[in-house]
Amino acid sequence: MSGGAQILSFAPGRDAVGGLSWRLARKGVPTVAGRRATAVAKLDERIAGMSNASAIGLPTMAELVGRRIDAAAGHVIAIVEAGNAYWVAGYVRGRIEMLSEQVFEEIGKALAAVERRLQSESIDQIACSPEIRADVENFIADRQADAELVAIDYRRRLEGEDPLVTFRRNGGRKGVLAAGAALALVLGGTFAGVAINFEPEAPVTVERIEQFHETDWVAFSNECRFAAEAEWPRVLGWEVAAEGCAGPGFDAPVNSDAGGVAWRELKLVSRFDTIIAQRMAERAFRDWPHELRFENDRLITALPFEADPVEVSGDAATAPDLGLGTLGTSVENAFAGVRQRIETDVHRGRPRVTVRARTSMSDALRRFLVVPDADLTEFEVAGEVVTLTIVPRTVTRSFVEPMEVAAND
Repeated sequence: MSGGAQILSFAPGRDAVGGLSWRLARKGVPTVAGRRATAVAKLDERIAGMSNASAIGLPTMAELVGRRIDAAAGHVIAIVEAGNAYWVAGYVRGRIEMLSEQVFEEIGKALAAVERRLQSESIDQIACSPEIRADVENFIADRQADAELVAIDYRRRLEGEDPLVTFRRNGGRKGVLAAGAALALVLGGTFAGVAINFEPEAPVTVERIEQFHETDWVAFSNECRFAAEAEWPRVLGWEVAAEGCAGPGFDAPVNSDAGGVAWRELKLVSRFDTIIAQRMAERAFRDWPHELRFENDRLITALPFEADPVEVSGDAATAPDLGLGTLGTSVENAFAGVRQRIETDVHRGRPRVTVRARTSMSDALRRFLVVPDADLTEFEVAGEVVTLTIVPRTVTRSFVEPMEVAAND
């Protein structure tokens, strides 16, 4: 699989952007891997960013394919040929699923991704482009899948359709600064025949700048999945008992003061000697970027990943005032359609919802991202059950310290 957002030549002379990480659109600054996105696109109350300026003016695969998806079909997996690649994504009631886009170089790998979702989720329909229909039909028949198959021609534009939404340049704060600089040049020069001089006569103290940050859960979820799917050392005598991801303040065996970690808890197979098994583990993990911790017959380790907070502004800078009922209902809606148990309570004065669902790690993360104004404080996978603890979103307030600017510098 080719990772990350990329430009796909899906037809002669026609390009679109695929492999995007969509998030709920909210006032703030779209980012890619913790950095300000160069280009952004909005679609159905969702937003995606891309660091490549070549995306500006291009449509998204999500919209091209989404226009041919039947919203009444429920949960749909799309797999289409896009030039020399195969694009896979999920739709729920006609809207693109967050964290669902994947791009593959081979159809076999694309179908394997579809199979993983069929095994862990309830899929109502599979939509494919006509040229790969035979491959998908054989795939469904071999696995006796219940999902309905439909062929869609996403390349053809229908008469009277609205223009496609395209990527635009992300102005963000840089655009504001550029406009301010241009205004300063005008005012600092000659205007209406009068020279205006703004030179200060004394040092100027710049007041502290208030900033607000929150966790970028789309980036966190992506990095969590990538870290969990990385090549972890395999050690004779140990098997995975549980795994998950954590950030600052999480309830987890391994925590992080900054950024995120994917963690694993291994248990000793009963027939192995504890001392020998520990020495073998130490040898296997000798170059691993995180220490090992042994607790009786358990081994705990982690793989750090980047999960920097992002700056927010406007309405997004205000933490939501969610009640337990509102949060609980949002979580129930997000996890509808999978076997789950949901518990609600109040912890340290804050509403808290705990979900135990029989689904995949990726599907659980996608569903969490649909819950508005929410944070995670626990994420664990043990066997077939994923546990998530969800609380109202937290906004962190900080200040840029004041500095003194000397006159005539």
